[in-house]
Amino acid sequence: MVMELNVKSLATCLFFTLLLIPLLNTYADPLEVSTDKPEYRRGDTVNMLISASPSCEFGVQVVNPVVGVEFLGQVETDGEGRASVFFKIPLDALYGTYTVTVAGCGDSGECTFTVVEVIPVPEFPASPGVVVSTGLLAALLLPRRKTGGKRGE
Repeated sequence: MVMELNVKSLATCLFFTLLLIPLLNTYADPLEVSTDKPEYRRGDTVNMLISASPSCEFGVQVVNPVVGVEFLGQVETDGEGRASVFFKIPLDALYGTYTVTVAGCGDSGECTFTVVEVIPVPEFPASPGVVVSTGLLAALLLPRRKTGGKRGE
């Protein structure tokens, strides 16, 4: 009977433990990875935001569009499960989509951002006191049409 009681107790404990495992996973904070904006330019700083379980260590990797590692780092989430990692985009960085991968504490996640080219807008210096209307500018730049008739007709 003593042996039977121990087996029943063990089976009951095992049963309740198995019931609790899904609940534990439900309350674990899922890993979320994002950046502070979707597009950056060369020389900008990317703020990678991590939301996960508190006090977890994560490895962070940024890969450029040609599958080259641009950045490797490590960070630990605070008591609220938040962390930030900063990465300065090199001035000679490739244009295109970069992938941020974060892994640790049995979880992983990723997000992307894009490095875009800045196309400078040409500036035309204005002379002080000179105002050119669009109509006058068009009249000066557009070729004159010839008409078939004589003047005054």
